Amino acid sequence: MISRLISATIIAIACLVQTNSAHSENTQAASTEVLVQNSKSWDGNSYRAYPLGIPELAVMKIYIPPRTKLPWHFHPAPSAAYLLSGKLTVEKQNRETVTIYPGQAFLETVKTWHRGVTYDKPAVLIAFYAGSFGMPLSEGYVNAHLESGK
Repeated sequence: MISRLISATIIAIACLVQTNSAHSENTQAASTEVLVQNSKSWDGNSYRAYPLGIPELAVMKIYIPPRTKLPWHFHPAPSAAYLLSGKLTVEKQNRETVTIYPGQAFLETVKTWHRGVTYDKPAVLIAFYAGSFGMPLSEGYVNAHLESGK
């Protein structure tokens, strides 16, 4: 009887040690890195408020082909993006620009006309939008005068 109790205890301890050992070998500490955090967009303008209504968040993977100038557009609500690959220049109509490289995050402008421009490689980004139910993520038009460079 005592030998069974000792055997059961040894087996239980062995299982516990093996479980804890395997768990500690395969587990790394979690970490957090703030990529971007601000109350202003990339151009220095302050965010005023989130849209009224039922909140609706969206996360999108966006692919922009090489040598592309997107149409002029604006976002009606705060948004942010993280560039996975390629190089992207964001240009406002007043010609103010910011260039984003892979691994960088940026905070988009709100209700400010702008467009994205890519180079020899496509740009792939993850965009995060904080709008309200039924609100479009962006609105836009093509301005032929600005497209032609005049």
